[in-house]
Amino acid sequence: MMLETILDAISGLENEQILRCEFSSESPGWCQGFIRAVDQSPHSLQDWLKAHDAFLRWAKKNCRDIPLHRRQEYLCCALEGMKDPAGNFSLESTLLYFLEQNGVEY
Repeated sequence: MMLETILDAISGLENEQILRCEFSSESPGWCQGFIRAVDQSPHSLQDWLKAHDAFLRWAKKNCRDIPLHRRQEYLCCALEGMKDPAGNFSLESTLLYFLEQNGVEY
């Protein structure tokens, strides 16, 4: 049920097929953790998935291969780093700001 909800929300994103494969290959426990992070944030599931989609576009543009779990960790850190509990900034714009300022370490 949880995976189906995520997969439904991915529909229409630029990197839909990649995201579908990535989320489908994750363990149920990881998916539960992902949903927990979404629920504890001021952003919707769709916001998180749009941010992952933007992250994939950035990675492709910068010739980087960043796995889903690493992107999720980065998004959580970026969200925490913004100290924006009300969610005034979109998660995608927060991500892009952090990528511009810090890049991604392996």
